[in-house]
Amino acid sequence: MKIQDFKIGDIITRIQPSKITNDRSYIGDEILLMNIENACIYYYRHDRFFSPDTIHKVPLYDWEDGWEYYKNPVTNYDPVLELIDIKVIETFLRKKKLKKVSE
Repeated sequence: MKIQDFKIGDIITRIQPSKITNDRSYIGDEILLMNIENACIYYYRHDRFFSPDTIHKVPLYDWEDGWEYYKNPVTNYDPVLELIDIKVIETFLRKKKLKKVSE
């Protein structure tokens, strides 16, 4: 699926490498889609070791295709929202002047 097929707040994952650089990062990872702006995909991925509670971005032209809805392989439950400090999300959305992700 294309990233534009999802809406802000969807929990998604990569299922294919990026099309230009063939980067296999994020395949199978649980990702919260934050926005698509300025030719970039903004997302949150919980990472205890590297940059926790940080909004990340990748270039749209290289990462547009190869997405799918995330399904937890163990519980089929999507816990990423419980791991994020809600203030991080609210601050980001306020800056972007978007509607809140439903609580």
